[in-house]
Amino acid sequence: MGARLRGIASALVCAAVLSAGSDIAAIAHAGPAIQFPDVVVEPGTGRAAIRHDIRPVSDGLDVSQEAIDAYSALKAQKFRFVVLKIDDSFHHVVVEKTSESTNHEDFVEAMQAGGESVGRYGLYDFRYERDGKQLRKIFLIMWIPGTAKSKQRHAYSSGFESVKRKMSDVMPYRADSVGELSDDAFDEEARKTP
Repeated sequence: MGARLRGIASALVCAAVLSAGSDIAAIAHAGPAIQFPDVVVEPGTGRAAIRHDIRPVSDGLDVSQEAIDAYSALKAQKFRFVVLKIDDSFHHVVVEKTSESTNHEDFVEAMQAGGESVGRYGLYDFRYERDGKQLRKIFLIMWIPGTAKSKQRHAYSSGFESVKRKMSDVMPYRADSVGELSDDAFDEEARKTP
């Protein structure tokens, strides 16, 4: 079903919920499972209200020009890592930090700087050696800690494709524990590909 048709269907269902004054649970039992991204249920009353201030993340995130420029600078070896975040409106990916530091722990610390329940995207210029040759892989990391709230999880996981489309020649990598951000984890992943 196309995005426009889903939006119309969602609006019709929302209107039915609001006009009937019924709760969503009663409607959900009446038919197949339907998601209501534009509806908020009031706690305790079960009454529904339409939200007009949100746009589904599945529509795609706008990756800022600043983020694209930071990626280009990383490819040109001006930075060793870039940390990106989804802004407070949940519509744009913006740069949170750039660094020239070659210390892996600085990168891990920067990825976790938002807090233990906050996701991030990271671009990491990983250097390693194979058969006596110095090699590099640029990782695009989706960091969603296990303690992340569902809104964070949804935003970062559904927006990852939008970020990947804007940044070519990266190795996508998903991490949800600190161990998956370790130097050894990146080394193992880098060696899986030629």
